[in-house]
Amino acid sequence: MSGLGISYIIIFFAAVALCLIFAAAWIVNSESKRNILKNEIGKLKNQVESFEREKFMLLDEMNEMKGIPGAAAAGDDAREAQPDDKGNAMLLLQSLEQNAGLEKENQKLKSELEEAKNSLEEIYKAIVGQKP
Repeated sequence: MSGLGISYIIIFFAAVALCLIFAAAWIVNSESKRNILKNEIGKLKNQVESFEREKFMLLDEMNEMKGIPGAAAAGDDAREAQPDDKGNAMLLLQSLEQNAGLEKENQKLKSELEEAKNSLEEIYKAIVGQKP
């Protein structure tokens, strides 16, 4: 009779060990995904910062262009510039277009960053929720 009880105990401990192995593998897998997402968030933050800096540099250039005597104002006024100011007007239009493109790229990166943060929070909550 004692042999029967020992076999049940051995089976029980084997099942617990198997479950612990699966839980450990799941935790390691989740942690690696979390680290990958954390690195991706860092990259996205760096990109957002660089685009913000570039945007401000373009805005400064536009403000300098507005400050030049005889230079046309931004927008439609730049198209109505004098022939002498055609180069400045084209540069201003290109700067405006580049600024608009950077603004769109910045918004896209911010949305990707927010999505990555939400995903990372879900993984963290799942990891924390599994701990006893």
